Amino acid sequence: MRNSAGLAPRFARERLRVIAFIALAFVPLIAIELVVLQGQQQAARDGLASARLSLARAAAADTDGFIDGNVSTLRALTQTRSVRLADAQNVNAILTPIIQNDPNWLTIGLSGADGFNITSFTTPPHTVSIADRDYFQAAIAGRTGISSVIVTRGNLKTKTIVLAVPVVFDDGTRGVLSGALKLDKVDEELRSVVPAPSIELRVVDRNGQEFIGPGGEEENAPDVHARPEVVEGLAGKSSALVAKDLQGRDALVAFAPAPVAGWVVIL
Repeated sequence: MRNSAGLAPRFARERLRVIAFIALAFVPLIAIELVVLQGQQQAARDGLASARLSLARAAAADTDGFIDGNVSTLRALTQTRSVRLADAQNVNAILTPIIQNDPNWLTIGLSGADGFNITSFTTPPHTVSIADRDYFQAAIAGRTGISSVIVTRGNLKTKTIVLAVPVVFDDGTRGVLSGALKLDKVDEELRSVVPAPSIELRVVDRNGQEFIGPGGEEENAPDVHARPEVVEGLAGKSSALVAKDLQGRDALVAFAPAPVAGWVVIL
């Protein structure tokens, strides 16, 4: 009986030793599994970031395509005889059906080199000057001018930008053809490119105004120029990073510049 009693603790110790050896043998396997799982999680995160960045770049390209298309409309109009002759009556006759049939345009007008209007749908000729506007100054210098986003309050409650292109009149003088473009269509087009409701779409102009997104509804265009994705996007960079969302939570954010428009698209 004493022998049996003495063997029991020994067997228990041996069993614990065997279990310890088995456990030690599995430690490297557990470590390997953890590394594999972490690698898979990182690969999944990288894949999600890459897909989100591709979507942001596609949305930015779509934005620039929209702007380019409407700039082309203005450029085509500058080649018409009525515009080149600065014939106010005939210019308005050409522009009226365009504005009536194209919902993107709010108005289009022709200005002389001094900035005063030659044509207008709302004011008499030579009564309103846009000489101090950056888009006019760009166009009179021979470049395409694009304004920052303008928030129209009151009855209109709309957001617009102004596009401007140079005109050389038949008498050799210069002028500018400019048009106010409503941004409703941009919002619609981008939401068709980014169909998932779980992806938050935001668009910021060159002045840091968020005019599309949760903060940019209706008459609002909050200033978000200090956010890291806006700073980098306006500098021409595109990337995906973890940043604070509007609720202060960490979230994956992808952004890409739309260089023609001077905007940043953020998803």
